[in-house]
Amino acid sequence: MHSKMKKIFALLLTFVMILGTTPPITFAEPTPLPTIPPMGSPIVTLGNDNEGSTIFYYNTVDDIIFADMTTKSYVKFNPNGSVESSSPDYTGGITLNTVGNTGTWSSNFPIAYVYAKSGAIAETAILKTKMPGNSGGNLYQYPAGTKSGSITTPLGNSGGSSGLSHVLFFYEPYGTISVTKTLDPEGEKPAVQEDFTFKLYSASAPDVILDTLTVKPGETKSFEPVPLGNYIIKEDLSGLIEYSITSDSQNVTLSVNNLTPTLTFMNKYIQKKYEITVDKSVVPIGDSRIPSGQIFKFQLIRKSDN
Repeated sequence: MHSKMKKIFALLLTFVMILGTTPPITFAEPTPLPTIPPMGSPIVTLGNDNEGSTIFYYNTVDDIIFADMTTKSYVKFNPNGSVESSSPDYTGGITLNTVGNTGTWSSNFPIAYVYAKSGAIAETAILKTKMPGNSGGNLYQYPAGTKSGSITTPLGNSGGSSGLSHVLFFYEPYGTISVTKTLDPEGEKPAVQEDFTFKLYSASAPDVILDTLTVKPGETKSFEPVPLGNYIIKEDLSGLIEYSITSDSQNVTLSVNNLTPTLTFMNKYIQKKYEITVDKSVVPIGDSRIPSGQIFKFQLIRKSDN
């Protein structure tokens, strides 16, 4: 028995000694992604500006995609002054002013990204895209709703500016439909401010509800974001029998020239009144005579009254 215990103890001691000499298992640390600069700051990128179908890569790690623009709408300013766009309606909506390798821009509609591509200089530009012969540039990412900004291109190898070539503006083709609820001043004033329900439909599918809003009198609320197109806004007066309206629906078109329309729906409140008829009869008891000229008074008391 003692011999068996000694053998077991020896085996355990050997196992502990082996563990003590074996290096611990280590795991490789993941490679951190490049830090994205704040909104509106330039991001030096590699990319191709072929008709706006652009995939941008971090310049430090070429196989990491920063932004895939292949499905985004764009407006492209060329060095010769011509302008291209994925939609002709947007071509005239952006103003670009450039001096050397810098520029300022303004737009009638919100811009999500701007790519300022480097032009040719005596020395090769710092960046080269995966497409031979094309230089890199600065990619700007903007907060939602941005309609103006400034741009610049990266420096050349010698430290000088590399010039400004193509400039691409990527936008989200969406708009906002606002609904304002008002009450006709010629109507009565309601004791309670009710919620009015509005439903958004596509003009091509007027039976399919896309979104719903509830708006109180005096408020304005919005359907957003809404893709460009033709829509119908309908007011649902279910349960609001004391309110009348001239029309319970309005049509609206969202386009590059009409991105933020506001529709006003007015209702007239008329408190519903009821007529109560009282029929009084007197039945004689025994030989009693019914008195003539007797006046009976009735009082109407509302339940909410004391």
